[in-house]
Amino acid sequence: VKDQLGHGGPGAEIEVTASADPLPVGARVSGGDASVHVGRLGEGPWRVTARAPGFEEGTARASRDSEAVSVVLRKLGAIAVHVVGVDGEAVADARVLVAGAMLWPARSAQTNLAGDVRIGGLAAGMYALRAIAGDRVSPIELGVLVGRGEEKSLVLHLAPGRWVTVRVTDGDADDAPPLAAAR
Repeated sequence: VKDQLGHGGPGAEIEVTASADPLPVGARVSGGDASVHVGRLGEGPWRVTARAPGFEEGTARASRDSEAVSVVLRKLGAIAVHVVGVDGEAVADARVLVAGAMLWPARSAQTNLAGDVRIGGLAAGMYALRAIAGDRVSPIELGVLVGRGEEKSLVLHLAPGRWVTVRVTDGDADDAPPLAAAR
C-alpha cells in the first residue's frame, strides 16, 4: 500500500473478499515496507480494499494464489473555513454546511471560539458552502474547487438572514387542509 507519491507506511487497513465468499478477511499494514500477507482466504479471485485515515479508499484485484497486488491511496482534501460577522469579528459556534456531487447529503461542522473549522476527508471536486449562526447566514459560496490532497482556505461572511413563511397544503385549492409536520 502506497500513497500517490509512492511512499508507504504502516496503519492502512486491508480487507480481502473472495468472489464466492461475501465475508471479508482483514489485516493491518504494520511494517515499514507497507505490505502485508493476508491468509485464510477462500477460492479466488479476490477484491483487495485498502483504507487509511485522510486517504481515499483504494482497490485492486488478485486472481492467483500468492499474487502480489499494489494499492495506491490518494490523499483527501480539506476546506479550512473562517466565519466572520458584519463587523468582521470571528463568529464562534457557527454551523458550516458543505455539499457537493461527491458529498450528499450535506455535512456540517461547528466553528471554534476563533470562528474556525476544518472540514476534512473531502474527495477532489466542487463544493458549495454556507454558514449559519442564529438568524445570520452567509451567501452560498458556490464552485469551491478542491483538488486531490489540497487544503483550501475560505472566509464566509454572515449577514442578517431573511425569512419566508410557507404553508404546505394537501392540494392546490385555497382552502386545502394544511399538512402537519411537513418538511
